[in-house]
Amino acid sequence: MPNKYVVFVIFLLGGFALLRYTRQTKQLTGSWGWAEKYFGMGGTYTAIKLVGLIAIIFSFAYLTGDLQRILLWVLGPMLGTGSQN
Repeated sequence: MPNKYVVFVIFLLGGFALLRYTRQTKQLTGSWGWAEKYFGMGGTYTAIKLVGLIAIIFSFAYLTGDLQRILLWVLGPMLGTGSQN
């Protein structure tokens, strides 16, 4: 199991890199059809920024030990487990 701090730093830096280098990431990966469909014109840029923001939020949640609780809260209704407090 990797050290919590190493995982935190990797995802934190990755998230900030996606936010900072959105245009370069889009040029590297190309347009994301689903993002253009749901977010409209320029949706790929929006989706890349959202992925970066989610990576930053999840990195802090993982560091503090709240990631499992957040994932259960978000995914619980879809899996039929509900939230467990």
